[in-house]
Amino acid sequence: MMMSENKPRSAVRKRITSIDALRTIVLLGILLVHVAGLFGWGRVPCATSWGYYLCDGISSFLVHRCASIFAILFGVSFYLILLNPANTTKKFVWRCFLLVLIGLFNKIFYTSDALMWYGMWGMVLAGFRHLPVRKLWISFFVILVLNLFIKHSIDWSFTNSRYVEAEGLIDVIRYPVWQAALDYIRMVLKGGVLHCLSLFLLGYCLAKSGIIEHIKEYATMKWLIVFSVLYIILILTDWRFHVPVFKSLGYLCGALCYAILFFMIYNKTYPFFRFLEPYGKLGLTNYSMQGIVGVILTALFFIPYHWPFEYILVAMLLFYVLQVVFSIIWLKHFKYGPLEWLWRCATEKKWLTNKVSQ
Repeated sequence: MMMSENKPRSAVRKRITSIDALRTIVLLGILLVHVAGLFGWGRVPCATSWGYYLCDGISSFLVHRCASIFAILFGVSFYLILLNPANTTKKFVWRCFLLVLIGLFNKIFYTSDALMWYGMWGMVLAGFRHLPVRKLWISFFVILVLNLFIKHSIDWSFTNSRYVEAEGLIDVIRYPVWQAALDYIRMVLKGGVLHCLSLFLLGYCLAKSGIIEHIKEYATMKWLIVFSVLYIILILTDWRFHVPVFKSLGYLCGALCYAILFFMIYNKTYPFFRFLEPYGKLGLTNYSMQGIVGVILTALFFIPYHWPFEYILVAMLLFYVLQVVFSIIWLKHFKYGPLEWLWRCATEKKWLTNKVSQ
């Protein structure tokens, strides 16, 4: 499955639009997962029976799988950034540090925002930059196994009471950012302290091996069947024998299965899904806004007025559609999304032009 690391990679320097489209779909899945948990407040009553089925379906088929794809795509993005010789390791670490700051700002509203954690592990990922492909794959498997051992050997149980005890938006905002950061770290420890790094490494390995730039050759029915079978076997084995390690591996196989299926559909129907690409290009902005807006709406409307799950879901799906439209219009006039542009300016430590040349 691996390609020679000496193969020319001129094609990879061009933006891989299928990755942007996949990121758009994954962010929809992450939004649905957040809605099912009401952005930290917990599940709310449904108005109809199908609402309960839908909420349970989101938990059964999307939890841990969409987030895994999102993390893998971050690893791919990190590789594409580091591919540019101008992006030194020091500069990349600085870029990741800025991502930590963005994540901390988002935690003023939403504890479960992952960007702070991504930035922290991104700095660690920089240490793997110059490893050859074979050693990268070995590192991935070692860290994956180590993470599974740590996760299932220690009880990391934690209950987040920030939103449950909040009486309004003011209480949410007043919650100390440092406490929200610690709360999130405790939450992710339940998934394994090295889980994020292992997924970053997987994305980095896939990109450096040449698989991403030749995704059409690998997103095939053969690999879809392989990962689908593994997914089903691992999940059913855990269900029957209650082996948590199988469930964790099953979620990873499920994430890869979903990604391959999307690439197959995207490649066969192109350019039908091109309207999704702008949203993915503004992934940092759109992901941040999902959490911030979701918490604000929940505190101001959903909780005080006792909205059922179905109404909340429709409202947030409409917000998602607005984000898609906004992304399309924005990129007609600007090169980068608002948050992406600020991130670039801070990385380069200078004011960069963002308007599209007429």
